[in-house]
Amino acid sequence: MTRSRPIIVEGIFWFLLTALGYYILASVSLYATKGADNIAAVWPPSGYFLALLLLMPAQVRIAAFAGMAAASLGANVQGGVSVGTALAFSFANGCEAVVALWLLRKREPDELSFMAPRAVISFCLAAGAGSIVSAAVAWGLAGFLTESGHSLDFFLSWLTTVLLGMLIVTPPIVMLARLFETNALGNASAAMKTEATSLLTGTGLITIWPFPSRSFRRPSCRASR
Repeated sequence: MTRSRPIIVEGIFWFLLTALGYYILASVSLYATKGADNIAAVWPPSGYFLALLLLMPAQVRIAAFAGMAAASLGANVQGGVSVGTALAFSFANGCEAVVALWLLRKREPDELSFMAPRAVISFCLAAGAGSIVSAAVAWGLAGFLTESGHSLDFFLSWLTTVLLGMLIVTPPIVMLARLFETNALGNASAAMKTEATSLLTGTGLITIWPFPSRSFRRPSCRASR
């Protein structure tokens, strides 16, 4: 996403956008896991953050990572996690973004288009690799901080939730942002806008629906993540 603001203003803008959005999504997701079963099929902040990294200038990504870290730490601590565990979780989520972004830029150096099959495959591979690294880091660090951190259930729960978060949340944010940037939405008819909204919403619901099962129960330390 191209902007003409000074680099300092640009950095502040993306820091605030990252921190605010990540904090809201993380807080809502953590609140949603407070039910009887502690079920959460998707971790939307991962997808939100990756989308912003793909849209922002490379020069301000450090500011965005700082915003993500602050928001993640704040949301986790507010959700009842100790500071040490919150730092571990935030570091793991930062690792997944670094890996996913690096692989995407390595395979797709130009602007990522979700209309191109090769780009979609690259995105899925990058999201998968980032999720595996994130789950491994969280699994390893949480093992020293919690009783359930070294369980297979913890690893699979973390991997699937962040993976689905990226696969479901990142594409629509990137596509909609670029449509707004090019004013393509302004030139589209009401019928086309309605159809696009319906397709995006339906795809997200269909993707999420099969996963809230006992197979993806969050461990106790992750439920408060």
